Amino acid sequence: EGEPESTRLVNLPVLVAETGGAPHKFLMYTNDLKAPTDQLMIVPIPNPSGCTNFGLVDATKYKGFRKNIEGLFPKPRSRGNFLDSAPRSAPLLVHEVGNYSISVAPNLDDLEHRVNWNEFKLPSDFERRKRTLSDPKLLPFPCAYVIAKANKSVKDDGFGIVYPDPGFDYFPTAHEDNGQAVVQFDAICYNCFAPKDAGRFGHACSFSEKQVQLLFEGFPTDMLMSDTGKCSKFVINSGSLFNVNRWAVKGAYKNMNILISPGEQMPDEDSGEEY
Repeated sequence: EGEPESTRLVNLPVLVAETGGAPHKFLMYTNDLKAPTDQLMIVPIPNPSGCTNFGLVDATKYKGFRKNIEGLFPKPRSRGNFLDSAPRSAPLLVHEVGNYSISVAPNLDDLEHRVNWNEFKLPSDFERRKRTLSDPKLLPFPCAYVIAKANKSVKDDGFGIVYPDPGFDYFPTAHEDNGQAVVQFDAICYNCFAPKDAGRFGHACSFSEKQVQLLFEGFPTDMLMSDTGKCSKFVINSGSLFNVNRWAVKGAYKNMNILISPGEQMPDEDSGEEY
């Protein structure tokens, strides 16, 4: 099964009212994908709090926003907890979100035992992929797992996931089903409202408060809760750091995800070593 192409990741800080305004992250995950009916993506997200209910967002609503945010930068160089949870024994709900069928497993045990394989086809390399998805070097924290199937071929399309802020910024760039230490990357990451940091292979932009308001004008804030099927909303939490950082991760590198803790900067060379 092939990897998605031209992956684009956007990270935004948001607040969710029904958790008392607790800080969350909104990760937008889009790519190009030729979709045989049995192809399945499994995307890990940090879940140290043990959350069981996550916000699912239709990325088709954000094509204008993604075009605007991409237009802020020159073309990339070639290098480069919710409540009301379901009983543990119940199968995970499957949601139709845009062009995708999606479930969210709150932990690895639920990924193994609660996915509805009547709705998703069990990948032949599932055991190998689980080893990657539980690798402490790639994911040194408890995770939830987004199980997503594109119901047709997509281009510049995907989904969003709203999850409790783990205390750092995260971009799932690792190849989930590749047993090799060195893999080919084709990803661009946008980190919004973070300290300005271009890194060696990136760019950074700063904006006025008015420019930010214009950039996010009409920005949809609806989401569907993964564990309950209820509709909810989030709000953008821009704070006072009106910056957007972009990094292009392209070429052969050691398999990795990108994690940036407060006060840290993007490594000068995206993975430390290029092959």
